[in-house]
Amino acid sequence: MAEKNHFAALAVALMLPSMCSRIEYAGNAAYCNPSGRWHDRDCYVDWCKNYISPSGFTELGLGTGYPFFLYSLRCDMLHAGTTLNTHVVSDGVSESVELMINSGGVCHLEDARAISIEQLCCDIFRSAENWFENYKYDLNTPCQEVLDMSDKKDRDVLDERLGRVDE
Repeated sequence: MAEKNHFAALAVALMLPSMCSRIEYAGNAAYCNPSGRWHDRDCYVDWCKNYISPSGFTELGLGTGYPFFLYSLRCDMLHAGTTLNTHVVSDGVSESVELMINSGGVCHLEDARAISIEQLCCDIFRSAENWFENYKYDLNTPCQEVLDMSDKKDRDVLDERLGRVDE
């Protein structure tokens, strides 16, 4: 966000519920069938309902249908490279959604909503961070460790893993 790369920030923000939900619901048969195929939409939507504050900016800006909107926007951005097909359905009413930058809020128009990308990203980032802080000790999911090659300790770890141990 600090570099004003709004679409990269939005892409990362929209991926976080996918990543968090996979960890949250690992081993839960309601979200993953026996063949290992995930019910991505269900995972994503339920994680958003449970962890993105229902009285926060995202619901204020997008209404009660925000989890479905976020999932749809995520799919459009990551799979189709577009944010043009943006509609949110809340309380049975479909409205188009415009994404804004350099704005701190939400605008409700007659048949549309406009929402700040910065605020939306911050809300999702904060939700994922809170989720992680609350559940990090309960997580039983292996994560890829990233080694910092400017750190001698990490270089030694890599050398040992690659069998390049000094005699």
